[in-house]
Amino acid sequence: MVPCRHAGRHLVHASHAARYVLEAVTRTRQAWSRVRVFFAIVHVNRAHVRLSIAPVVVVASALQIDLASDWDQIPSGNCAPIGCPRALAPIVFKPHPFAITAPTLLRRGSEMGIANPFYTEEFHGSFDLHALGDFELEEGGVLPDLQLAVATFGELNAARDNCILVPTWYSGTHAIMRDVYIGHGRVLDPSKYFIVVVNQIGNGLSSSPHNVEGAHAGANFPKVRIGDDVRAQEQLLREAFGVEELALVVGGSMGAQQTWEWAVRFPDKVRRAAAIAGTAQNTPHDFLYTGNLMAALQHDPGWNGGNYASPADVAAGLRLHGRYADVLGWSTEWFRQEGWRRTGDWGSVEEFQREVTDAYHAPLDPNALLTMGWKWQHADVARNTGGDLAAALGRIKATVYAMPISADMFFPPRDVEREIVMVPRGELRVIDSIDGHMGLLATDPGYLPQVEQHLAELLALEV
Repeated sequence: MVPCRHAGRHLVHASHAARYVLEAVTRTRQAWSRVRVFFAIVHVNRAHVRLSIAPVVVVASALQIDLASDWDQIPSGNCAPIGCPRALAPIVFKPHPFAITAPTLLRRGSEMGIANPFYTEEFHGSFDLHALGDFELEEGGVLPDLQLAVATFGELNAARDNCILVPTWYSGTHAIMRDVYIGHGRVLDPSKYFIVVVNQIGNGLSSSPHNVEGAHAGANFPKVRIGDDVRAQEQLLREAFGVEELALVVGGSMGAQQTWEWAVRFPDKVRRAAAIAGTAQNTPHDFLYTGNLMAALQHDPGWNGGNYASPADVAAGLRLHGRYADVLGWSTEWFRQEGWRRTGDWGSVEEFQREVTDAYHAPLDPNALLTMGWKWQHADVARNTGGDLAAALGRIKATVYAMPISADMFFPPRDVEREIVMVPRGELRVIDSIDGHMGLLATDPGYLPQVEQHLAELLALEV
């Protein structure tokens, strides 16, 4: 056998990747030994309570997690209340010996991606990859063989008019949308609607810097705009499902940016839109803030211009990135009231950051975050109308509920209010929560009931 000329390079990547995985498992076990759990997002679904684990765990094959999801399975003792009518069973995790062979962590090609075990179905649940072919980007160039990771819930009716689209937010995937916002007996009910959750380009599951090969891998991944996501989603819905009109588009944060883009770009295809905690045109303040999030990664020497071997090489940058997000993600009132105690048994904000924030961000791919961050910064529906925001929002035909969170410092209500008055059939619905932008995770027990009420009223409208 002739040795591969990249063999040495592969071994170096394998060594880095194996070190990343093993260190991540250790950190995860330490964090989970304290979790009650902060990222256990609770929603009541008729006679069931489901616990959803947002992506805190790092390597699924290294941990087995059992969640009590049925009333009959919830033990009566040893439970921790998590902002729910009943106390819920704590998460049970059973570590088992972790075995890994280096080649399983590698993709081979003229340019190598970085196989990250976090971005798998083991962590995020099932999804389908839909190929859209070579996709032209608004910033120029083509993304070859664009793949969108899609999760669907419910059935499309014969008229094909019961489809709800849910785009994802920064660092999030379909898993958090599924577990927090969708369920039988909920407003987003799969027994009534065909719900399509599309992972945005660059989020780690759809085509992203670490999972493509060739000229666009890693640091060479092209610039992607919100408009690219929306055009790709429209193509997906039309080609894969035969959907030409949406009963509702609803998304939070970057999902809200995509919701606004949908309503402006395809006014004849959207009947209703709900933009939660997000603006149609990003503000200078939010642009600078997002730039600091990105700089935290880029200033880590391990980032190396995007040419790192594994996220572990950028561990310091990822840690700082997450801690920056905490500063404005949670409101000043959340900090004053020591909200970390309500969302978990954390003795101090420093412990919360170490055990939750750091653990959440450790497995994320830095180049994926940078791809999404640039897209977030440059969100602007006025690009469709030569820079005229009033003209862009004025072309919307959908009934739009703009739903800022009262204490959100990313997208404050006043920024949203400035825009919604330009929408012909727009209405401002402020969600009251001191959890700020992070309230999207439903850490505040009062958050979801408000969202559900607004969405129920919106879907009840004849449009």
